[in-house]
Amino acid sequence: AEVMFGSADAGSPKGVKGKGRLIKWSEEQRALADSLEMCKFIVRTSLIYPRWTGEFLAAVTGVEISDDDLMKTGERIVNLERGFNLRQGLIPSDDTLSKRFMEEAVPDGPKKGYVFGPDFQIMLAEYYEARGWDMETGLPRHGVFEGLGLADVAEDVNRVRG
Repeated sequence: AEVMFGSADAGSPKGVKGKGRLIKWSEEQRALADSLEMCKFIVRTSLIYPRWTGEFLAAVTGVEISDDDLMKTGERIVNLERGFNLRQGLIPSDDTLSKRFMEEAVPDGPKKGYVFGPDFQIMLAEYYEARGWDMETGLPRHGVFEGLGLADVAEDVNRVRG
């Protein structure tokens, strides 16, 4: 967790620091797996690292793709979904969890008694930063869509959102 997400806390159920980067990575990894019709259970356990996905993809298709390019595909998918949601009217306050999850203490397990709400904004800010999204508007900062080959999405979102 420290190497991949900048903090040993990211891998801890009670940790906060690094969770935004961990979620970004996990979303991209899962978006890639979904696009390849791979089982989510196996991807979050045995095949957690993109190199394994790449090896299976190469075995099936004969096409070799680097770990970075695989994860970039996942990043493109997540940002394309974000663009669609923004175009449909999503705003930053929509990026939240249910009131119960935010205000009620966890009843059992390693986080028993923990109330998620106070740490949520810290993790959300770190997530937005890792994604290159603006905290005020929820929009990807200039160049994010373009850097992923999604300039047309940026134009569409900007046209609709003004």
